[in-house]
Amino acid sequence: MIAPDYLPELSEKIAEEFVYNPDSIVANLYAQGKLEEFLEITGLKYLKNAIIETPKIVAKKFVVIGEKCGKHANDYKNLISSMGLPLESAELYLEYDDSKKHNFEKYRNNPSYGAIFFGAIPHKNKDNDGYKNIITKMKREPGYPKIYLLGDGNHLKLTIHSLQYAIAQALSEGAL
Repeated sequence: MIAPDYLPELSEKIAEEFVYNPDSIVANLYAQGKLEEFLEITGLKYLKNAIIETPKIVAKKFVVIGEKCGKHANDYKNLISSMGLPLESAELYLEYDDSKKHNFEKYRNNPSYGAIFFGAIPHKNKDNDGYKNIITKMKREPGYPKIYLLGDGNHLKLTIHSLQYAIAQALSEGAL
């Protein structure tokens, strides 16, 4: 619970953040499915009817790689579109073995890419270069886009929910 004495200072900090970073905040609220709730809380519910179609976010390219869990590729594409991201900015490799011969070096020092989202992949990949796995290499060596691990904290697992959460995080961090 926030102490009542702190509310004026908190209000000031929130207002300041909205002045300097409104697009990111609105994109994050939208990506988390909380924009309509925010509009209602702030008395701006009438704006909800003004939104005719899903707003498109200008985003860097991003990669989703790993074995999909029980869903079709179209479900992941629909999620990406519903979050306001253009499908042409997404590269999807949704089978377990897709990473074995994947050229991960193409992402190094490539400013077009903002993030790589990893689900379950094999430990052995062609670009490991002595590292335990490609994820470790990309996290330790400079020049790669931001790496997001999808899963439950213990295991990598690409699900609609884990990807939605990670994309929202990437949007709020400015990676996309």
